[in-house]
Amino acid sequence: MPKIEVNINSFGGIYSSLNGTKELNLSHRKCLKFATTVGLSSLRLAYSNSVVALAMAAYRAMAVKCCLDFSGSRVTVHADYLDLEASEKANISYWIGMTSAAVLADTYLNVPRLIHATQFRGTRFKRANPASRSLADLLGRDANGGYHVIEAKGRRRVPTPNNRNDWKIQAQTIGMIDGAPPVTRSYCIALIDVMPHIEWNDPPEPPSSQVNLFGKKDSFGAGYYKPFHEFLDSAVTHEINRGGRDLLVRAIGLDPQEEEYVFMGLDRSIVKPRTPREDYAAFEEIDSGDIYVGSDGVAIATGRSPCELR
Repeated sequence: MPKIEVNINSFGGIYSSLNGTKELNLSHRKCLKFATTVGLSSLRLAYSNSVVALAMAAYRAMAVKCCLDFSGSRVTVHADYLDLEASEKANISYWIGMTSAAVLADTYLNVPRLIHATQFRGTRFKRANPASRSLADLLGRDANGGYHVIEAKGRRRVPTPNNRNDWKIQAQTIGMIDGAPPVTRSYCIALIDVMPHIEWNDPPEPPSSQVNLFGKKDSFGAGYYKPFHEFLDSAVTHEINRGGRDLLVRAIGLDPQEEEYVFMGLDRSIVKPRTPREDYAAFEEIDSGDIYVGSDGVAIATGRSPCELR
């Protein structure tokens, strides 16, 4: 399975053991899954039609996947990416940065679901400093209910010290979430060169001006899965079993590089019954054959036909 290098530093306390250089497995199906789900619930809020929201997310995921080469022992960059127009590179680089942040949060922090921090504006959003317009990108909850804040970036070139300082400040803009300080506030940057790698930094000192967030209790539960429930309700789906798990999936797109159709869905236990609880337990990851199932229970399957999965 292809790997990508991760350099982690400045994490303290119970997370200090994370610091150092690591090799992380990253299959193309795993990449598609995290590129699709990170921030998806924000798209559902923007578009009343979940199929449209998932189509947007799938487009983003395919753009990320098609710029990376998973055919070797390490993840590399497709040569075609270098010929893209500058603004297209900037967009895709940011999406790769968000995908990288989601993969790392799941792997190392036990945070399977990340949402955009701006989603909390729709409830009781207030600023410690009303003049400030800054807010970190992403936040998630771990198995103990602790919040984690991540500023996500993607760059082709090595960032300057000023860039890193700006990202540290951005990561620290959230002071309290539902009355408690985040467990970690970090910035994650995907460096997209010939041999991509990820840097992850948890800056220690918060600034004096921060934002306090109060969010909907179902943001990481029913709200997170709503687009998938509606997507699976609206057309023909396929029931498959992988690794002893029952999954419900539906075709979402075509990967022209691999010449295979992409199916998206959920672990059957999330679909029926739809348990109305605040959060969902973590699932065991599956990454083999034609399937990737994340710890959030979201599945990405691939097949040669849009109508059939064995």
